[in-house]
Amino acid sequence: MCWPARAGSPPLTFEDLWKAPGFPPTWIPRSDGQRSINLEVYATNLAHSRPYRFPLDEKDDMGRLFFKADELAPYFPPRVMQHLLAYARKYEPRPYSDPPADNIDKDMLELPTEKLPIVVAARLSLSFPLLISAVPLWAIDYEPSQNDRRMKRCWFSDGGLCSNFPIHLFDAFVPRWPTFGISLQERSQVRPAQKVWLPKHHYEGRGDLRSTCDLGAESDNGNSPPRSFSRNLGASCRGFGMPRGAGTTRR
Repeated sequence: MCWPARAGSPPLTFEDLWKAPGFPPTWIPRSDGQRSINLEVYATNLAHSRPYRFPLDEKDDMGRLFFKADELAPYFPPRVMQHLLAYARKYEPRPYSDPPADNIDKDMLELPTEKLPIVVAARLSLSFPLLISAVPLWAIDYEPSQNDRRMKRCWFSDGGLCSNFPIHLFDAFVPRWPTFGISLQERSQVRPAQKVWLPKHHYEGRGDLRSTCDLGAESDNGNSPPRSFSRNLGASCRGFGMPRGAGTTRR
């Protein structure tokens, strides 16, 4: 059962999930740094044309992200903004790569990692083109020479734009348990009478699942262009034609 947050209580963070009681069970050997609940959220950086995984991890070299409080305030309630401001750090350049502090606006704050509220990551991933507004963050533009680098605004939208089915997050060299990906979609044209299909071999279900851009009639070769913007948008809503992992699926 999910209980509403008490008035004035801090927002739930990723660190809260990491330290939640009750895991691991006694039959799983405990290791240092093991997380009780390991939630990871994808959002798409439209400026960089790639996904970002939250919370950011320096080990993965996902990059640093920053924000301005006045820009984020319209997207989150005061309680969340107060938490962000309490744990955000002022910009500090890292040697050999980051621009000097004089190049950066004084009101630029670095997005927290383990103290990041889950609602912030969820809102970044919740954005959807033309329906739910993208969220502005900032990142260092590394293209110029180090002394000439500045911050550039980045808009974050739906994580499914770049990573529609991140089943690889559950992969391991020696997995402790199996992971199944479930696809909810139209019935396959090559198996119209089959309601459920399960790959029998590891090399099955790994190809791309084609999403038709033209919702109207198609030519025999399947290459007819979209007839209108609205139909193209409808196709986007059905699926972005992203590469899928084993057990092709939509979110």
